[in-house]
This record gives sequence, structure tokens and C-alpha cells, in this order.
Amino acid sequence: MSENLINSEIQKIVTLYKNQNFKKALLEANLSQSKHLQLENSNFYLNLLGLINLGLKDWEKSIFYFNKAIQSNPKTLDPYFNLGIAYYDKGELTKSLDFFLKVYKSSNDKRSKFAIIKLLSHINPVKNFNNNLVDINNKIQKINSKINFREKIKDEFISDIIDKCKLEAQKIDNFEFNEDQIFRRNEIDLNCERHKRIFFKFNTIPKFCFSCIKIVIYLDKPFDIIKLVLFFDQYKNLNLFNRKCMVDRKLRNFRGYIYLNSIESAEKLSKEITPVIKIILGKKFKHEIKRGCSEYAVKYPEFKDINHKMNYPKEWSINEKKSDNDFFKDGIPITRNIHKSLSGLTLSDFLIFNKWIN
Repeated sequence: MSENLINSEIQKIVTLYKNQNFKKALLEANLSQSKHLQLENSNFYLNLLGLINLGLKDWEKSIFYFNKAIQSNPKTLDPYFNLGIAYYDKGELTKSLDFFLKVYKSSNDKRSKFAIIKLLSHINPVKNFNNNLVDINNKIQKINSKINFREKIKDEFISDIIDKCKLEAQKIDNFEFNEDQIFRRNEIDLNCERHKRIFFKFNTIPKFCFSCIKIVIYLDKPFDIIKLVLFFDQYKNLNLFNRKCMVDRKLRNFRGYIYLNSIESAEKLSKEITPVIKIILGKKFKHEIKRGCSEYAVKYPEFKDINHKMNYPKEWSINEKKSDNDFFKDGIPITRNIHKSLSGLTLSDFLIFNKWIN
């Protein structure tokens, strides 16, 4: 009877966690722990407590519980992987890589493999990890991808880069990867998860997003978007901004985005970079300045139009406070410690290039 009761309580906590009701999940978990002392030695329960605290962005507490889970059963790999996530969010990338590699060496699973590849776009490990993914990434980093902003980038140059990357990457079992967008990040976390959560729950746009402006560049060939990746990577005046390149599968085209915090700065930067992009592509291209995420414009079509001057309704702030109070421990939004993307190409870049071309 007691075991059935414990299982029932844990299932309730799992459901709350899956529904991202982290505060209530933590309350129920602490209550169960006070009633059932045997949970102190349960690997599953301790790992679950770590995940709940990870969801609340209480990284120190999550690390504490993941370590306790490992002490209770060192053979279970989930807490090691979750420690990798916690240290990644804290910005301690070498520690994060260490834990992802422990899981990968023990299981060779996709989850840890993809996490390592993603992480290697932010860190060149000084420590010798003796791992094929690290070795391949280091060699791809050394491939010359330097472009001249005063002349057109030839397709042959892109083909040559891809061939060189492919030669190094053949040492892994396949070119499968779970990402299809290439980012070049600065050190600011825009906290987009928070903003999207508020929008999808309340159908209201967070105030922060009203000052999020983007330059959008539209291209129709995979080689052109790869050229844009090189431009985003190497043009120094873009280092201050988050930017990404991606494929729009519905419209069957490619897009580049640069994120800024004002219309004025977007207009100024657009005038500076569009002539250069035209040179390196060797042709004209469509581009525009828009506001915020496309999901917002579906609900509020006037939002995306920077000339419409849609204002933030003050009453929407109630929804932001309610969401933050439900989601964050103290009701105050917390952001991750973000590391800048590495300059030069990475294994992650190549695997995404390969997806775009195929």
C-alpha cells in the first residue's frame, strides 16, 4: 500500500513537471520527501528533483540533487547528462562538456552526441578530452573559410570548404544532427523561452519583444545562405548582435536574421551591410526590417509593421507578472550565462550545411 502511494505521488509530480508547473512540482516533491524518507536514496526521485530545480533555473540546487542521484546509483546515466545541461546554463562549458562526454563514452547515444556537437560551437577545449567529436571539431576549425568583402564568393570556394569538412567528418558514424539553424551569438540571453511561454499562454506579447527588431534577409539557394553564414561569422560590426541562418521549409527558401534593440539601429546597420552582402553574393536580394517573432504577427498583424507604431498595452503586464510568478522561484525572470559563438567553422556548422544542401 505504501509503495503504491509513493508511486502515485511521484507520478503526480512527474505530470506537474511535464506541464512545466515547476513551483507546484517542487512543493509536492518536498512534501513527499518529508513523508517518505526512503526517497532520499531513490535515484529516480533525486534526479526528478534536480530536473524541477533546473526548470526553475536554480542551477546550484539542481546540481546538488543530480550529484545525490549519482551517489545513490552511479550507473544510471541521466543525472550525468542533466549535470551537463546545468553547467551549460551556468556558462561552465568545460564542466558541461566533461559530463556530456561521460554519457557519450558509456552509451554512444544520440542525445549526448548532439549536445557535445552543439557545445563545441562555443568552446575550444584546452583540456585534452581524447574524443573523436572534439578532434573533428578542432580540425574543422582550422579549415580556411576567410572571405573578401570586396568580391563575390565563388560557389567553388563553398564546395571546397564542404569537401574539406566532409573529409574530416567521415570519422563519425553518420551526419545526422538535430539542429537546422546556425547561430552566431553574443553574450546576451534574450530569454525567448520566457517571452514565447507568456504569448502562448495568454495571447499577449511581452513588453521586451516590442523593442526586439530584426533585419531579415531572404535567399533561395543553399550556397547563398552558406555565404551569408560566413559573412555573419566574419563581419566584425555584427559581433555585438545575435544572428542566425535557417531554412523555411514551408516557403522553401533560406533566411538570415540579425536581432537588434531599436528601429534606428536596424536601419543604420541595414544601410551598412546590404551593399556588402550584394557584393559577396554577386546579385540583388530581398531584405526587410521587422519587429519580433512571426507567431506574434499572426495574432496581431500590425505588430510586425515597424511603421504602424503598435504600443504595448499596460494591462498586458499583469500576464507577465503572473507567468513569472508561476515559473520563476522568486517571480523574477532569470537568464542563462551565454557564451559567444566561436569564430570560424565548426562540426555543427558543417552538419547543418549538409542538411541544407540535401
